[in-house]
Amino acid sequence: MRCCNRMSGVVVDFQKYKCLIENNPDGVCEIDLQGRILDVNGVFAQLTGRTKSELVQLSLMDLLFADDASAKQELDLLVQGAHRNHNRLRVRHKEGHPIQILCTTVPIIVNDDVIGLYMIVKDISQQKTVDELLGISQSMLAYSQRIAHVGSWEFDPVRQRSLWSAELFNIYGLPNTEYISLTEAYRYIHPEDKERFMESAQALAEGQPYDIEFRIVRPDGNVRYVHSRREMCVSNGEVHLIGTAQDITDQKQTQELLLQSEKLSVVGQMAAGVAHEIRNPLTALKGFVQLLHPQSADTHRQYFEIMQMELNRIQQILDELLMLAKPQSVKYTCEDVCRLLQEVIALMDAQAIMQQVNIKCRYSMNLPRVNCVPNQLKQVFVNVMKNAIEAMPAGGTLSIRLKYKKTWVEIEFSDEGVGIPAEKLSKLGEPFYTTKEKGTGLGLMVSHRIIHTHGGNLQIVSGMGKGTTVRILLPAVSQ
Repeated sequence: MRCCNRMSGVVVDFQKYKCLIENNPDGVCEIDLQGRILDVNGVFAQLTGRTKSELVQLSLMDLLFADDASAKQELDLLVQGAHRNHNRLRVRHKEGHPIQILCTTVPIIVNDDVIGLYMIVKDISQQKTVDELLGISQSMLAYSQRIAHVGSWEFDPVRQRSLWSAELFNIYGLPNTEYISLTEAYRYIHPEDKERFMESAQALAEGQPYDIEFRIVRPDGNVRYVHSRREMCVSNGEVHLIGTAQDITDQKQTQELLLQSEKLSVVGQMAAGVAHEIRNPLTALKGFVQLLHPQSADTHRQYFEIMQMELNRIQQILDELLMLAKPQSVKYTCEDVCRLLQEVIALMDAQAIMQQVNIKCRYSMNLPRVNCVPNQLKQVFVNVMKNAIEAMPAGGTLSIRLKYKKTWVEIEFSDEGVGIPAEKLSKLGEPFYTTKEKGTGLGLMVSHRIIHTHGGNLQIVSGMGKGTTVRILLPAVSQ
């Protein structure tokens, strides 16, 4: 009687097992320790395009592709370790095409011994395709952002952190950590733009549109211009801020160059007209002053001298205007910059002594020559040294240094004056902008143009209380 009951219980358990296997929405395959297929359910058979009777005559490796043979090793390790494992495999359909599956393997343990494995499989071919398309889409988005210098971000107000795209980290010059806190991001806003940045952020929180240009300071000190747009969105009852940030530094620089070009064009046209109108009466005035000067009484002689000086100053301004108005045909020659500079120092030495300014000059040995128009370079040196001397009314030292820097000859002029404020420094070189009481702004403008036509660069670095340094770079002639 007990034997009958035991047998009846086994039959019931077997029927439960078969019911569980056959009605499982996933494919189920039972294999022994040699990898032979012992049993499958209908879903697994349909997945492989075979019948149950065909499958039980095969081994698991008959269903796998050659490049998935390493799965056999994984299954051997699974049996030895008697633990659950997950794998992504390709199963060969009866018609030969691959089926992507997610396989969960579970050891069959009887009396503490592993006697086989259950494989529970799910067809993920469609999911694989979607994942691949998503990966391609994300790759194209990242590539597009890199080309356009546009980064994207999403801000979580609860956690007070933002999810940044790779390009946004690149714009800020930061390593990609995916997330960044609001406090950390705020650190890189330019000090002069922080207040305006926070005002715009507050306006967005109140539902107003957000569209702002601001500057950031990278960890290496490089300043970049950024154009950011943001919107507020609600997802699953949570408020999120999403937006874009584009590096517009190149566009800003291009706009400034175009604006400068337009200014130069206007100045050139104006200069041509002014120079033409002034030249004739100026020549007459200078002639009559020279004629009357020797005949004047001693008490009036000093006034004639002042008139002569002021007329010469007008002539100098006229010459600068003519240079802006009409580029002259010039001849470039290979020259020694040291010699040209020494001639200018000799010329300016008397004015420097009167201003109690000591000129110190240092040269690197074997400096290469440069292709230049000697008189034009001398004019630039005179303008720069004159400005430096006048910046030190109480005296000081004007340090001049020449050196070879890669493919450039660098001439550096450093004074000990009061320096130039940052807001004025950026405007130097613009038409008629000057920091001097009696200046016209044309000298530095002409100097910029001369150095530019020589293929070089003129840089000005200054700070209040730190003096001013003018750095001129000229292409060196290959030795």
